Amino acid sequence: MNSACESCRSPEVTENCEACQKALCSDCVLNPEPGAFQLMPKIPSKLSHQKYCRFCFDETVQPAYEKYLENLEKAKNVNVFYKTQRKGIPLAKGTGRSKLKFTVEACPDRDETILRLAYQAAEMDYNGILDTEVSSEKVRHFGYQTSVWKGSASPAHINDYLLRLQDQQEQEFR
Repeated sequence: MNSACESCRSPEVTENCEACQKALCSDCVLNPEPGAFQLMPKIPSKLSHQKYCRFCFDETVQPAYEKYLENLEKAKNVNVFYKTQRKGIPLAKGTGRSKLKFTVEACPDRDETILRLAYQAAEMDYNGILDTEVSSEKVRHFGYQTSVWKGSASPAHINDYLLRLQDQQEQEFR
């Protein structure tokens, strides 16, 4: 290892940045938050490291994490329409339904499965998922039994104004 930390010039070098291999002291090592980027379908290799120098963290991890949080907020506002739903869906004219189909497997619970599907749609700037199917499978590990969830959906652009009108009309007739 080098004789001085690249960030603070401390002589006590104990670690290396996993992205650029610069020598660092233990005080200058930056770690991403545990569970960061967990909803991404595939985490890029530049974001999969555990130890970063200040420069690599500011250059690669911080902007990607901010974009991730922005997409997570969008995903929480994605409209979910299940395959069994009979209600008419107000698709946006021109764009509407996509021919893509997202699938998610090996999720710990139903809510995370739906959130992962919604995140994938939000990442591609869709505001709804259609034909959503979510199912579970019981898995036995020796004396323990758990459920593993999987799901699929198609992204779509939903006309939010027409959806609100439709909801208001349903409220009036109840």
